[in-house]
Amino acid sequence: MRKLFFFAGAFLFFSCGENLDNESLIAEQSLRVAQLSEDISKDFLAMESLMQQFQTAVSYCYENQNDILTQVDASSYKLSDSGIMYKDSIADNEAALYVSGVVPITPAVKRAVYFTEALDSTIVRLVNSSPVIVQAYYNDANSLNRIYPPFDVLSQYEPKMDIPSYNFYYLADETNNPERKIVWVSEPYIDPAGRGWMVSCIGPVYHEDKMVGVPGLDLTVNAIVDKYLKAATDVIILDQTGTVVAASEKALNLFSLPPLINHRYSETIKSDSFRKDDFNLKNSKSREIRNVFDQMQDGQESGRFTENNKAYAYVMSKISLLGWYVVGVQELK
Repeated sequence: MRKLFFFAGAFLFFSCGENLDNESLIAEQSLRVAQLSEDISKDFLAMESLMQQFQTAVSYCYENQNDILTQVDASSYKLSDSGIMYKDSIADNEAALYVSGVVPITPAVKRAVYFTEALDSTIVRLVNSSPVIVQAYYNDANSLNRIYPPFDVLSQYEPKMDIPSYNFYYLADETNNPERKIVWVSEPYIDPAGRGWMVSCIGPVYHEDKMVGVPGLDLTVNAIVDKYLKAATDVIILDQTGTVVAASEKALNLFSLPPLINHRYSETIKSDSFRKDDFNLKNSKSREIRNVFDQMQDGQESGRFTENNKAYAYVMSKISLLGWYVVGVQELK
């Protein structure tokens, strides 16, 4: 019923004083935005189901660590001159291993390295099970990182990297997530593993009532654009703060936003890194555009604005799972 009301409401809003061509274009845009919002919600809910499987696999490792340890070849793990523990040789069906050394690599930390090796099959399967998941990993409180697809962790990661200080860990911890639920890192951030702008699905794992780590599933912004916006040339996706998640080039131009360029790694990532204020509608130099986002936050699913002496209509559908706004823009004739 809500969707029917939305379509009808969008059509009636524009029916007064607009010619038939505008009405038809706006109604078509409303349908497209609603369908896109539904598709994203469905796919991301499916990712939450995969995350539940991931959490179960991590719990299994902690509960059965003694049995797992009898099957692990510890000689494949090395310690670098800078104090990083890593895996020397990695097969195609294995994850890379990195322990930063910010926490002393004690026998207990090494034990966690060895028994979490049993996660590799799950991590590989999860990445291969979805067209939008580009990376899966398990992080723990000792700054242990087991990640697939593998890469050269010694050159990509910062020595002594404090993994629990990053959003893809602390947003799931006891302080930020006392309900112990699956969490979306829905504001795009720069991936320390080298894949550019990222959003993530993460979930805490508790063992003996203590949080031991956080598995994660990653989607790049490029993957979101490729899957959802290739055919939507006038659609923009915003997070709950008004910052651009993904957008077509045309939509960026309509909102007077700079082009989205993937991050170039000139150095390792040492802390949380987010988009600049230039990509937030609330910081637009245009009062009209700032008002558009205010209207969206107030729940107004359609409206109009003027930019560069041209009249536009927008239609919006909110994805409650992520707090995102899917926005279609239509130039009026």
